[in-house]
Amino acid sequence: MPDARRKKKLTDVQQEFVLRRLACGFGYQDTVNSIKEEFGISVSANAIRYYGLEYKDEIAALRKELTEDISRIPFANKLNRIAHLDVIAKRTYDRRNYPECRATLRQIAEETGEITNDRYVMPQIVEVTRTEKPPEGSGGE
Repeated sequence: MPDARRKKKLTDVQQEFVLRRLACGFGYQDTVNSIKEEFGISVSANAIRYYGLEYKDEIAALRKELTEDISRIPFANKLNRIAHLDVIAKRTYDRRNYPECRATLRQIAEETGEITNDRYVMPQIVEVTRTEKPPEGSGGE
């Protein structure tokens, strides 16, 4: 039974968020930053470590569930990744952060298959050559 003097810092929803982040392999500090961004609360990395140790069986079960049903992870979907990268590219361009924008555009090109092995795949250019002369009076000459 938890110590009565200890104040429960996270709600059930926030605890579930922490467990899912840890199950996805995010580190303690990444999880701390995500909680701050998502819920607007500050939690220490030690508190996250506590949840990781206290609920290790639940985290293992969640990890197994997620690996079996990868379609539930939004960024496992290629279209979803490209859509988010598009938003990032637009934001970095608007902020005039051109190197970051270029890197994001490159990542989009890699996702769509336009770049493979660090080389741009050029579209095929077909050169048309005539092997015979057009008929007389057709306006070809």
